[in-house]
Amino acid sequence: MNPIKTSAVSRQDEQLGNGWTPRCKTHRIGRFPKGGPRGILGGVRARGPAIRAEWGPTRRGRAGPSRLRKTYPLKWVAVGLAAVTALLIGGPYFYFNVIEGKAPAKLSLPAAKSPVVPGPVSGTWTVAPGSEAGYRVDEVLFGQAHTAVGRTSKVNGRVVISGTEVTSADITVDLASIKSDQGSRDAQFNGFIMKTYDYPTAAFKLTQPIGLGSIPGIAQRVQDTATGDLRMRGVTQPVTFVLSAQRSGSGIDVNAEIPIVFSRWHIPNPSFAVAHVGNTGTLEVLLDLQPGAP
Repeated sequence: MNPIKTSAVSRQDEQLGNGWTPRCKTHRIGRFPKGGPRGILGGVRARGPAIRAEWGPTRRGRAGPSRLRKTYPLKWVAVGLAAVTALLIGGPYFYFNVIEGKAPAKLSLPAAKSPVVPGPVSGTWTVAPGSEAGYRVDEVLFGQAHTAVGRTSKVNGRVVISGTEVTSADITVDLASIKSDQGSRDAQFNGFIMKTYDYPTAAFKLTQPIGLGSIPGIAQRVQDTATGDLRMRGVTQPVTFVLSAQRSGSGIDVNAEIPIVFSRWHIPNPSFAVAHVGNTGTLEVLLDLQPGAP
């Protein structure tokens, strides 16, 4: 008789009589209270998880427990699954709605500055500091809807007005300087999405004059349609969009939202396993035009 030692029972408790010997060498049965009641394997009964003994032949050809396996109640498995589900669903909701908060509001015309300087608007108008441009894209992360917004104040260009007609407009946006509320998103935007290391700017050029009909009154807001060419990521495509304008102080405020279909400019869709982004976005622009050539 050559009983096999385990880590928690004595040699005497391992020998079960009639040659029955546990096959498992290293399974711990648990901590034994001194003087506790005898268990089914001849030792004192363990405190801890339930243990199932399965019997089979030992090396000497006699039956013995083939392995000792801990079993856990099914309710703990259910609790674990519920916790994981709550984390996957509640985590993104808590982050977007509590930690990160709502996305910035859309760019729009501000209240007109006063006093508004009267007079003709013919001449060259320069894009001044305070102008903004950027993107707005809807995304879904772990089932939670969110709007990604990135912006820059590095906008340059000029607009020429002759009488009651806008005859030319050339606007350039520094894409490489656009920032959102997440550094990882900015890294993807500057990387494989827009490749700003190769195409650092986006440019718009008016291709059809805009007829104003009449000179807008002081603090009067007007809307019209603009048509031109938009170049991004090395690709130029025609675009038509609605813009709003008003006279404000000594200048003119202009606001526009240009719908963007990613594939037209060969922009890859950044969706992956847990995040989904649609195939469209919006290029937002707010210009503060001041009189004079750049």
